[in-house]
Amino acid sequence: MMGFDRRSFLHGGALAGMAGIVHPVFAAADAGLGSAAGAIGGIVDVRQFGAKGDGIAIDSGAINRAIDHVAGLGGGTVYFPAGSYASYTIRMKSRVTLFLAGGAVLLAAAPTDTQGYDHAVLISTEK
Repeated sequence: MMGFDRRSFLHGGALAGMAGIVHPVFAAADAGLGSAAGAIGGIVDVRQFGAKGDGIAIDSGAINRAIDHVAGLGGGTVYFPAGSYASYTIRMKSRVTLFLAGGAVLLAAAPTDTQGYDHAVLISTEK
């Protein structure tokens, strides 16, 4: 009877990962699909929802639309290609993952007189 030792298992996992078998997010990014990746296996590109990633435009709306879309599919990954994404409040949902590719930065945008972050909501524990 042939068994697997830890080293063989880890080596095999590393090879599968490099081939894109274990991590479809990495496979989509490495395949050069970028913003054309669309909804491949629950992966959506935030730029398809209007994000600019230029560090100037406020991308909160696009990020939240992408999160809502993925949540509506039952879960998945919102992929951020390289760029700087200035944002206010991001509303995460269950079974949604944010994946920032190499060179992608999520910036906390400075509030203005008319735009900014959601206010904290006081949740009462009294009955």
